[in-house]
Amino acid sequence: MPKRQARTQPQETPKPSTPPQLERVTATVRVLIIDDEPNVIQSLSDILKTHDMDSLGALYGEEGIRLAMEESPDVILLDSRMPGISGFDVCTILKEEERTTHIPIIFLTGRDITEENIIRGLELGAYDYITKPYRVAELLSRIRVMARIKFAEQRARELSVTDELTGLYNRRFLLQRLEEELSRARRYRLPLSCIMLDLDYFKRVNDDHGHQAGDQVLRHVAEVLRRECRKEDILARYGGEEFTVVISGDEQDGRGASERFRHRLETSPVAIEGGTLTITASFGVACYPNHLPEGDMNAFLHLADIALYHAKRTGRNRVVTYTPDLEAEKGPSPQTEAQ
Repeated sequence: MPKRQARTQPQETPKPSTPPQLERVTATVRVLIIDDEPNVIQSLSDILKTHDMDSLGALYGEEGIRLAMEESPDVILLDSRMPGISGFDVCTILKEEERTTHIPIIFLTGRDITEENIIRGLELGAYDYITKPYRVAELLSRIRVMARIKFAEQRARELSVTDELTGLYNRRFLLQRLEEELSRARRYRLPLSCIMLDLDYFKRVNDDHGHQAGDQVLRHVAEVLRRECRKEDILARYGGEEFTVVISGDEQDGRGASERFRHRLETSPVAIEGGTLTITASFGVACYPNHLPEGDMNAFLHLADIALYHAKRTGRNRVVTYTPDLEAEKGPSPQTEAQ
């Protein structure tokens, strides 16, 4: 398969093709300490280490911001008073940045902290504050509470964009990300391919083997596609037995990736109770800007669906790339046809 065209726009953090696996909060909590006093960082680090927590230290606000973005700690302990960029400014920056906005911040303050500054810190997005000198048991308890809050919020965010059965992104998230990717493709004049695939004769699986077998097939297909996708590709369950993959690349890249997906599915039997099943899928590919000069998201999906319908009508287990002449052949949705 030809190498896909590399992105040439400014570097951005790639978003994974599938949601990260959620993990429960364990005894190992990672804490970033931002304080201009080295002895405070050392003291806190020693305390955290003796209670099975990991720590990072930063003496300056700028360094703390960099570490927060690179290391994504579970909790941040932030001194409110620091030379140069203040703790309040650090909090503002971290809460405005997508990568760090959800990290709980606990302000470390002196006994002379005013009620006005306490309110200011909380309104900027800090979760809590604790005064120096701190009581160890109280400090540890608050850190653990903040870590649990972070996990619970992360879980809620992931579930809102995740398909429960397969663990892939859901249609809601796909539409959001596809809009973003099309906007980026228009801005930097880059090709983008949309692949829609539908499992062949999936209804027969449910009818002949039961819905549990059908669920197992869907999970298996999701895992096969997950392994074949690059990190920056967007893989989602579109609905039912239909999946969508969005990749950076032109028509040749989209077709090549689809053929790879198709072959991998066809040669990866699904283990079900009482035996195995061979699963195939039909693929439709549309590409921006070749097929879609305007870059409209709904039209993009529609063109890929037209190609998918043609793949279904012409024998299944094949890849069809959109061409304008397919428009005249578009009838009912493939989902209304016998699966």
